[in-house]
Amino acid sequence: MPQRPSVRSTVCVLWLLNSVIGARVAIREDLPGEFAGMTRWHDPSADFFRGGGTALSPGLPMMAAQAVFTVLSTRGGRAGKVGAAGLAVLGAGSTVGVLGEPITYRVLSPRTFDPARAPIVSAAIILSALMIVLGARRLRALKAIVGGIEHRPRRTSLRLGLRGPVHRSAWEEDSASFVLNGVPRRPHRPRADGIMLGGGRVSPLRPKREKRGENVCAS
Repeated sequence: MPQRPSVRSTVCVLWLLNSVIGARVAIREDLPGEFAGMTRWHDPSADFFRGGGTALSPGLPMMAAQAVFTVLSTRGGRAGKVGAAGLAVLGAGSTVGVLGEPITYRVLSPRTFDPARAPIVSAAIILSALMIVLGARRLRALKAIVGGIEHRPRRTSLRLGLRGPVHRSAWEEDSASFVLNGVPRRPHRPRADGIMLGGGRVSPLRPKREKRGENVCAS
């Protein structure tokens, strides 16, 4: 069953699509970028390909970077963190760029409302803000996954040459969960009282023999 795209990926794709539509409309209607009242080349086509952007869209380099960060954000590890952080930064830059264009206020103003361009400008503002939120959320999620990894010990079973199932001793039960409240502690191993022999018999440990010459009565 194919996996459904995430909300973050959907927002990024919609942002790219809206940027392409805005760039096409700006180039066709000769609307160069006027961020904060400044115009660079007075040519929307040149502004778009050189990276300056148009009145209704960012530049082509920014759109290409956003596509790369979108793909990286779907992965884990360092690549996912770079992609998520890049989306958040580009979303912030896009929001500032849209709000810094004078055409944004002319298009959305009740007196000079433009029904053809208003959807492009509105979508650019909303999608850019969502890209910041979703990129930051993805970055926090990746950091939480890396920080929450727990190293668990391997469970081993000791077989002393016996056939059939071997029951776990009290020491094995205790060592299987030696982490208590997140603080590792050394498991307690009870003192052995005998040696396990074949057939399930237990032979008691013999005391050490006394050395010759010790405790010898004087003649």
